[in-house]
Order: sequence, then C-alpha cells, then structure tokens
Amino acid sequence: AGATSVPKRYYSPCCCHFPLEIPLVSSHSAALRNHEARSFPGQHYPETRYEMYQTTAVAKFASKASLSLPPRPRSRPELWEGVGPRSECREHAFEFDVARTRFGRGVLSEAGYTAKALGLRRVAVVTDTVVASQPFFENAMKGFREAGVDAVVYQNSQVEPSDASFLEAAVWGSEVQPDGWVSIGGGSCIDTAKAANLFSTFPPPGGMEDFLHYVNAPVGRASPVPGPLKPHIACPTTAGTGSEGTGYAICDIASLGVKTALAARALKPTIALVDPLTTHTLPRSVVAASGLDVVLHAAESFTARCFTHRPLGVAGAERPLNQGSNPWSDIGCRETLSVAGRFFGRALKDDADVEAREAMHWAATLAGTALNNAGTALPHGCSYPVSGGVKRRGKSNGGAADRGGC
Repeated sequence: AGATSVPKRYYSPCCCHFPLEIPLVSSHSAALRNHEARSFPGQHYPETRYEMYQTTAVAKFASKASLSLPPRPRSRPELWEGVGPRSECREHAFEFDVARTRFGRGVLSEAGYTAKALGLRRVAVVTDTVVASQPFFENAMKGFREAGVDAVVYQNSQVEPSDASFLEAAVWGSEVQPDGWVSIGGGSCIDTAKAANLFSTFPPPGGMEDFLHYVNAPVGRASPVPGPLKPHIACPTTAGTGSEGTGYAICDIASLGVKTALAARALKPTIALVDPLTTHTLPRSVVAASGLDVVLHAAESFTARCFTHRPLGVAGAERPLNQGSNPWSDIGCRETLSVAGRFFGRALKDDADVEAREAMHWAATLAGTALNNAGTALPHGCSYPVSGGVKRRGKSNGGAADRGGC
C-alpha cells in the first residue's frame, strides 16, 4: 500500500497494559489464586466479574449515571464440597484447547508443503473471486504445485454465508473427493470450508437438505459430529474473525431469517497459517469492520458469565466451547484489548502502517483463541436476528466488503 520501508517485526509483549480500570485479579495467576481461595471457608471468591467490577470503571460509571447494580444470588455448591448430588452442583473446572498456529510473514507460501506433511495429495481450496485475484493467492497455488499436491479451487464462497452456500460447497466437496481442505480468505471462506468438510464427510441421515441436523440448538438439533473430519489448513486474510482458531462456522438460515452457527471441536482447523502480509492491501472499510470484531470478541469473552455459573455436566464429558469466561481465555482477551488499544487507530489512519496492520492480525488470532474457549455474550446474540434479516447480497463481486470475506 505504498510503504517504502519494512518496519520492525511486531512481537507480543510479555506484559499487558489493559487500557481500562480492570483489576489485575483477572490475570492468569491471580485468577487461579482466587479460584483456589474458595477452598478456604474464611475467604470470599468473586464468583463473577460482576463482583470484581464493583470497584472498577464500570461501577464508577454506574454511580455517575445513577444506576443501581442489583445483588446476584449465590450459585450452587461445587461437587468436591460434598454438600449435594452432582445434579445440584455447579461447574468446578474449565477446559481449553488451542488450534495449532503458525504466525509470521510469508507462511502462506508454506501451505503446499504443510499439506504434504499432513499426508495430503489432493486438497479442496475454498476462497472467493476477489481473494483469488491477489498475488499472495497465486503464491500459495505455486507452493502446492512445488509440493506435488493437487489443489482444486472453489471460488464461490459467499460473503456472510448462508445454509444454501454452505451446502453448495459441501456438494462440490463430495464430487471433488479431496484428502483435505484449505481455506484462504476471511472468516466466511474459513467457515465455508469447515461446513463443507463436515457435510461432505458425514452427510446428515436425512440427506444434505437436512441442514439443521448439526446446527446449534434451539435453532437446530445440535447432533454431535460422528468422527474426525479431514485435515483443514486455514489461512486467514483479514484481521477480525479469528475463525482459524475456533470450532464455529457462522451462517444465515434464510428460511428462518436468523443467523446461527455450527459448533463442535471437530470443526477447529488442523493448523492455521496466519500470514500478516495478506493484510497489507486490505481496504480501510474492512480494517474498520474486522477490527471492531476483534475488540468485541475479546471484550465479550472477557466479560462473559464465569464458567462456574454453568451446571455440572456428565462425569468425564468434555466442556462446551462456550463454557464462559475463564483464566485461560482472560490472558488472550487482555492482550488483545491491549494490542487493539495501541494499533487499531493507527491501522485505520494510515494504509502504509504495516506494523499496525500486522499487530491487528496478531490480536485477531489471540481473540479467536480466547472466544473458542469462552464464547461471546449479548452483543453477538443481539446481532444474530438483525444480520439474519439483512437482504442477501449474493456471492463475492469484488466490492470492498468482499476483499476479505469478513
């Protein structure tokens, strides 16, 4: 974008400087100490950040605005306390996993040899027409040829995908019969590859038309994925959705006028190749929209209801993706908000500020990892019925919003 010099590489600092008045109790070590403090009857554990906020900026704002913060009732006991049966106890543990991620300039060119290392000989590459016209896409295709991997390209990924566009890609995947999947684009491309991988590998018992089989409840039936999916190499070209590190695939269901998701750990990509060079030519409108996505992912995951408010599940069962805020996700949330606070404005103001563009890509990766283990909150919930009612714009046509398939 007209940059005449290459800036120094951006590396995440060890220390977080959170821009708001959030207490350090949310840091990893302090949160664990507070969690363990519940085992001592004489100590009080703040069961949610709602209680922590009583002495922070949120409480100060509420005071100035003459708002009252109603008390929260005490939650259920924990199983280890031995005061009630499992069915009456709350969650006492959190679970986290992280998608294997390779971050750095030029890693997209390694997609071919990465596929070869995974034992893949034929891959389905999901993208859109705009991304396919970019030089970095051709470099990725060259890498597949050099590695001896047959890459079949699907360019019909839709911006803000729908159930129909997901199934169209799945039908195509069933015909192509790849060993694995590669997605190059924004969150829409990555989510399309996730869904196509799922539906082409394990078609619903009622056929492809039974889309609600895997869709989240209560919209769908939330049927579990029966087995492992084919390997998926996710290569994000926008700095926003963080889809390369999550087990979610978001789509609109036109017949119901709602936006919802497929959610399963099996949907999480096998490896993410996060190449900051792909963000250097992003239009400012995409930088703005995707940057807000980064901030909201981190803010919502950080302020989501604590995992301890969930009822205790079946013994030995894995915890859900959206298990609530937890000490692990807090680390990524706080660092994301710190990075965004320093670089989001710069990335918007100056197209040639490559350091800021790359920092926001790193922030998006962190936020995606955090939300994959915590989940989002009310803002995303409110947006679903609104965005589900937006008139469909069709497939990518080269417009500014299509550049990254946010």
